[in-house]
Amino acid sequence: MTYRDITQLFTEAHAGDQKAFEKIYSLYAKPLYRYIYLRTGDKEDSEDILQHVFIQIYKQLGIIRIDARGPLPFFFTIARNKVIDHLRAKRQVVSLDAEGAEEAVAVLENHIDRLEGQGVIKLLEQLPPLYREVLSLSFVEELSSKEIAVLLAKQEAHVRQIRSRGIKLLRTLYEKNT
Repeated sequence: MTYRDITQLFTEAHAGDQKAFEKIYSLYAKPLYRYIYLRTGDKEDSEDILQHVFIQIYKQLGIIRIDARGPLPFFFTIARNKVIDHLRAKRQVVSLDAEGAEEAVAVLENHIDRLEGQGVIKLLEQLPPLYREVLSLSFVEELSSKEIAVLLAKQEAHVRQIRSRGIKLLRTLYEKNT
């Protein structure tokens, strides 16, 4: 979709067009769900959080600014905050080894060619949370360093450094486990 198409879609949704909002949902639900699932490790919780994210998006339709990157970085910010709220409420630690993480494994395998599928999740769990988040945003959600920097309120150079160190750490962990 072009920038103009996306802008028009949001304008129509804000005006009350239900089909336009359904189109927004169909465009952005899958990447948001993956993002949420990687942090919660629970299918039902992820679906609930995704629903809350879209409720928040619906409430903010009139104020969402869409730039050349589209609305996804803004949506990831909402999702990140909802996940944090959820985890605080449940007081649980994020786990990535639940069912359905195979999709994340497949994507990571494409980008980090030396890692084998079975061990990726266990290796990711060994990373510090910030490294894990930056790597999943980079390789699963395919966000640029600039987009991740905005999302995490960090400098772009710091995000690149975290990603580089995270990949090196994954490789080191992989070599120790083989």
